[in-house]
Amino acid sequence: MTVAYNPKLPKGLKFYFDVNNPKCIANPGSTTIASGSGSTKLNCLVSSLQLQANDNTNTNMTFVEDNGSYCYNQVSTNGGEPGWTSTTNLTRVDSYTFIGWYKYQYGASYQRAENIYGGGFGSRTSFYLSPSGTSSSHGYLRYSDAGGDNSYSRTANYGANDGEWHMFATTDTGGDGNQTTKLYIDGDLEHTNSSNASHDTPDGEGQVVWGSWNGTYGNFGGKTNCFMYFERVLSDAEIKDVYNSLKGRFA
Repeated sequence: MTVAYNPKLPKGLKFYFDVNNPKCIANPGSTTIASGSGSTKLNCLVSSLQLQANDNTNTNMTFVEDNGSYCYNQVSTNGGEPGWTSTTNLTRVDSYTFIGWYKYQYGASYQRAENIYGGGFGSRTSFYLSPSGTSSSHGYLRYSDAGGDNSYSRTANYGANDGEWHMFATTDTGGDGNQTTKLYIDGDLEHTNSSNASHDTPDGEGQVVWGSWNGTYGNFGGKTNCFMYFERVLSDAEIKDVYNSLKGRFA
């Protein structure tokens, strides 16, 4: 029997998905994930937002126990397009924070042969887990409203792709021509980067994706949970607090 964890999280939380919590998915241990018209859905713990399963083979998405707690497990190398996409869009803002926990490895035995992503706003904002699926580098990618034009990213080998659990976090602030992104691994600030003056920060509405770049590309292989988004920039101390509040269940 597992325990539903309810960490104390900072203010500004817009969505939070934790498959170990029965309010997110009632019976993960006995749920067979299905996509299509009968798609399995995850309920956000702080709003009415839902994520629906996408997998055209219905074989690559499962809920599994890890360290006594349920998490989401995704296989990307068998084909299909596994992952989660929101049933409704969210209005994007210039200042925000994404956080997610991932347990994965890079290389052809674990990832498909394409750029591998962890989730964010579809085709615009994502954790970047492995370029080409074979690179040890990881970090984030930020597209503009013009797509790849004037995009920017940061990847390096921070040691978070070793098959153990690690918390990825990014904060963004600024706006058009002045967007700044900070990358954190396990609660520690690793890098700060800024857009060029021509970067058109995405606005309007965006679809939330978890486990890929846009639902049909960059689908990662591994385990993940506690995917959350704040409509403000968390401080270094707040991000460290989130890490400390959850690390016990992923040890």
